[in-house]
Amino acid sequence: MVSKWCELGYKNRERSVAFTIRMPIKCVEIIDRLIEAGVYSSRGECIRDIVRSALREGFHKKMLSES
Repeated sequence: MVSKWCELGYKNRERSVAFTIRMPIKCVEIIDRLIEAGVYSSRGECIRDIVRSALREGFHKKMLSES
């Protein structure tokens, strides 16, 4: 069975959007440490993975139900 979360992958560039974000330096330092450790190859890869993980865990549902 293919999960609906496959749609959150980065396989199809036509379905992705590039945008700029600002982050606290401490967050960037943590991401950079993950890259140095070989966990991720780039900041973009790391941030995409974090966002997909948060969505899989239902972060958006929690935030939307509180409004």
